[in-house]
Amino acid sequence: MKKLISFLLLISLLIIYPAQLSALIGPDVEGRSLILMERTTGTVLFEVNSGVRVYPASTTKILSSMLMLEHIGLDEIIAIGPEIHHMPPGSSRAGHREGTHISAINLLRALIIPSGNDSGIVLATEVVRRVTGDYSLTYPEMEQLFAEMMNVKARELGATGSNFMNPHGFHHPNHFSTPKDMVLIAQAALENRVLAGVFAEPGYVGPGVIGNVPEGITYTNYSWRSPNLLLHDDNLYFFPYAVGMRTGFTDQAFHALVSAATKDDFELIAGVFQARRYARFSDSIAMFNYGFDNYGFKQIQADGTIVDNIPLHRPMLGKATHMDVRVEGDFSDILNVRYFDVIRQNIVFNMSMFYVPTEGESVDYEYDSRPRLRLPIEEGAEIGDIIYTANGTVVHRSKLIATMDASPRTMESDFYYYRDNFLEFIFSRSAIWVWIGIVIIFLLILRAILMRIRRSRRRKIFDTKRRRLPFRYRRY
Repeated sequence: MKKLISFLLLISLLIIYPAQLSALIGPDVEGRSLILMERTTGTVLFEVNSGVRVYPASTTKILSSMLMLEHIGLDEIIAIGPEIHHMPPGSSRAGHREGTHISAINLLRALIIPSGNDSGIVLATEVVRRVTGDYSLTYPEMEQLFAEMMNVKARELGATGSNFMNPHGFHHPNHFSTPKDMVLIAQAALENRVLAGVFAEPGYVGPGVIGNVPEGITYTNYSWRSPNLLLHDDNLYFFPYAVGMRTGFTDQAFHALVSAATKDDFELIAGVFQARRYARFSDSIAMFNYGFDNYGFKQIQADGTIVDNIPLHRPMLGKATHMDVRVEGDFSDILNVRYFDVIRQNIVFNMSMFYVPTEGESVDYEYDSRPRLRLPIEEGAEIGDIIYTANGTVVHRSKLIATMDASPRTMESDFYYYRDNFLEFIFSRSAIWVWIGIVIIFLLILRAILMRIRRSRRRKIFDTKRRRLPFRYRRY
């Protein structure tokens, strides 16, 4: 009975909340080893056995194409020699003929679009000859040297679980990789605009040598169609946001596909390995839709944003009693869209830099009882951290920065404060009536002094005249 109730509850949830459940449990896929990565950041959005060893088959050619562009110019013309006869039986072919020539850009197309193993052999031969300068090497020797270059390059890109034995991916028991390694290689390859453009081409029809053909140069006309069904709008697996990459198949590897898609500037890379022929396309589409529907970039922090305003301990008179605190640096991250509205921020100050007021002391500084930043402090000083979380998971941590210089209050600063205030006041418009009052008082005092002097002088004159009179005429 309990199992029946649980089953019915699950069915109800699937009907009512299909999108939410999809976000929680991931896309519906059947491949054995899969991975979905955001291209610009390398963030893995979904994976199943992404670290297990697989045979990469022709997805190997993504790495080979990168080495080709490091050593061969796209405007060059490459001669096709007898090395193409070393192609393993049952290989996919671009159709090169010994003694003809091909433009480097078309050799790249031949490697990627029809997945030509013969193209891989030609480019490996050309690269090794240019690197070593030795034209006497046999093709097996050149293939070994090229494989060593591939392995060095793979490790530079972080693909440490891989080992490559040839330029085309034809089965070899020691030629292996992992889904995660292959999308790391694809991520680096897509940084090159030329490679990205060729990966996205659904086909090519035209001459092997393009542009001005030098005298004596022979070439083959080619017609190639990519086996990547995501790129063709004439089948059920067409995906309008796909931007190419490479398929692969051997009996031992089964079917594989490394593909990329872009929607609204959100770029994804998918890797499907050990899958059925058409499941590699349906699995890729399912992962892309899962990524586009459930993930996106969220700006979590903008440089210079003010996140708090804190009180200062004993600031100088006349100076700010509080200081803004800002964050430093922009930060965006890829988040599940259901977390977009639940991002929280927590401010953690370095309390060794703060003075904690005692109870009742908060009447100072605008009734702010919070801990006060000790002075002096310099603009740009780090005073704490801000931590951003989504559903309890930390997604970013950043420093909190002081936005100004501030010095503590002293007797000297008080003197200068009162002096400056006095000087500022007496020379301001507000002091006009004070000056008028002072002048009036001064004039009144001056008038009183003058009147007193005048009376004193009159008294002296009177006394002098009186003394000159005969005694009998004096009046007292």
